Amino acid sequence: MQKTIKTADKEVTLKATAYTLVVYQAEFDEDMFIAQDKVLKAINGDEVVISKIDTLYTLKILWALIKTADDSLPSFNDWIKDLPEVPMVELYSDNISLLTANMITHSDIAGSVTPKNAEGTVTGKEE
Repeated sequence: MQKTIKTADKEVTLKATAYTLVVYQAEFDEDMFIAQDKVLKAINGDEVVISKIDTLYTLKILWALIKTADDSLPSFNDWIKDLPEVPMVELYSDNISLLTANMITHSDIAGSVTPKNAEGTVTGKEE
């Protein structure tokens, strides 16, 4: 899954693949599903609950998605130093499918769980 967004008058490409999990693990030494779980907690139906946004985890996922599309992206710490303001609510609202893309299964594996938001709606699935 890939999408180009505009932030701070600059277009960046976000790309979610299995490689994104490797990129995230290598940079942060933690499983990306932990971050994605925190991202999902800020979603209530079609609304973003501002008080539940975990900004740092969201930025880490954003970095990993950009790094997957552009391997020349600097380390997270170097990237974040030069990052202008980020519209977090819009980032959540417009890109939840990408922020949680690797949590979705498209198989019929017995016992598999598909992520759902607080209202029980499947998340991260493109319409």
